Amino acid sequence: MLATVALAFPEFSPFIFVIPEFSLFGITIGPLPIRWYAISYFLGLAGSFYYAGKVIGRPKLYRM
Repeated sequence: MLATVALAFPEFSPFIFVIPEFSLFGITIGPLPIRWYAISYFLGLAGSFYYAGKVIGRPKLYRM
C-alpha cells in the first residue's frame, strides 16, 4: 500500500499580488474610464481597416 503525505501549503498574503492601478491618459467618458488597452484595440482595428482599404483599392488586384 502506498501512503500519501500531504504537504502544508504556505499561506501568502494576497497583498503581494496586487497590481496597482495604471492610468496612461486618465481619460473618462462619464463613469467609464478609457483604458490603454481599449486605445490599442481601437488603433489596431482602425489600422487594419485602413490597410484593407488600401489593398482593395489597388488596380493590380483585379487584373487577370
